Amino acid sequence: MLAETLRLQLADTSVHVAGLVAPSVMTGLIPGQDDSGAAMPLDDFFSEVDALVENQPPPTKILANASSSCATARLAATAPP
Repeated sequence: MLAETLRLQLADTSVHVAGLVAPSVMTGLIPGQDDSGAAMPLDDFFSEVDALVENQPPPTKILANASSSCATARLAATAPP
């Protein structure tokens, strides 16, 4: 909701707003998360999201998914019309 509100408020500017839905990511922020086998490695997460953010037109929503042992991110929606 916040991303959509910001997107509308900034529609006539050069700023693009994208919502990011992150999976469980290996960090030291939550105890035990940095070695969780179910979490996506932090470097992989940043690489996947960075590649999607560079898409033209920019995405409005990014879903990062960790599936089995392979972490992937996919574009969930394209830029608004």
